[in-house]
Amino acid sequence: MSLVCVSCGPSDRLTRTDPEELRTYFDAYDAVGTIVVRKDNTGEQLVYNPERAERAFLPASTFKIFNSSVALDTGVIGVDDVIKWDGVQRDFPGWNQDRNMRDAFKYSVVWFYQELARRVGAQRMQAALQRERYGNASIAGGIDQFWLRGGLRISALQQIDFLQRLHRRELGFQESTMRTVEEIMLIEKCADYTLRGKTGWKDQLGWLVGWVETDADTFYFAMNLESTDSDFPMVAARRAIVDGVLRHLNIMSAQCD
Repeated sequence: MSLVCVSCGPSDRLTRTDPEELRTYFDAYDAVGTIVVRKDNTGEQLVYNPERAERAFLPASTFKIFNSSVALDTGVIGVDDVIKWDGVQRDFPGWNQDRNMRDAFKYSVVWFYQELARRVGAQRMQAALQRERYGNASIAGGIDQFWLRGGLRISALQQIDFLQRLHRRELGFQESTMRTVEEIMLIEKCADYTLRGKTGWKDQLGWLVGWVETDADTFYFAMNLESTDSDFPMVAARRAIVDGVLRHLNIMSAQCD
């Protein structure tokens, strides 16, 4: 049953919306997926495809949120410190140059974050993962591979929990660390909302996780999807689905002013 409330605010739409209304955003790309949206103040949440929301997947580059946090907190790097490019030509031009964390996060530079993980080391990384209850906390597969093709798994619901504790400064990292990570997560700052988050992509699995800050409240979201189409437009689909859902719920406006 669809409950339409055109004039409702985001809190009303979150509680009045039938989750199945959100199927259309995934069907538009012939994709299977889930999205969870949670209101910070009350904890109310809307879950499309709850069975999948509980399933754990490789975090892929969404792990850069955690990796940035532990690297800054252990002091192995500062947010503006530059790591020299190793000279290996990779598929994305933005990866083939020296980078600091701000740019490496923005352009999702894998080699940069692999180097951070090596600097942190297995012992400190494992301890931080277990302390923060990040997914299954596995580093199987190697210190510079575990979130890309190794043993680490996390569900959409677990992503939401982690993001909420980050934004609320409830993680075991220093407050300055969490503030800096929040800053580099900025995607879009508009007149009536601020969007922060991180994408992830591994084979046919895509992620987009983060939160939206509005005058009314903060709304966390975690979306993942899969497609069997080898030519699937992952970059466009992830953002279109999340934007569509958040606008459907009146959390984000149609245009960024």
